[in-house]
Amino acid sequence: MKERNSFKLILSVLIANGIRLLRIIPNSDPIMSMALPFSRRGSALTSFTFPFVTMASFDVVTGYVGLWTLVTSITYGLQADDYEIAAGTAKGLLSGSKADLERAFKNMNH
Repeated sequence: MKERNSFKLILSVLIANGIRLLRIIPNSDPIMSMALPFSRRGSALTSFTFPFVTMASFDVVTGYVGLWTLVTSITYGLQADDYEIAAGTAKGLLSGSKADLERAFKNMNH
């Protein structure tokens, strides 16, 4: 199962960077739209890693590695990680089950 998730992660990084390299649509940034499903289904590490690796690899491929590579990679990673926490909290608050509520409050203190 982990191999399949790794394959999806790598394929998504390649697709996101491919779309960004095509530059067909101005200001097109598919990273967060692809990161949200990983954040919802995966771990906090996966939700941080996908946007971080995608941003950093794009800068490496285009030759624009610098301080902003680190800043944007970390920022995108933290945004996706926050979504993972928020999605778990919302599920817990909306479902009303004790287990989901406990998980939600655990995520809030994450």
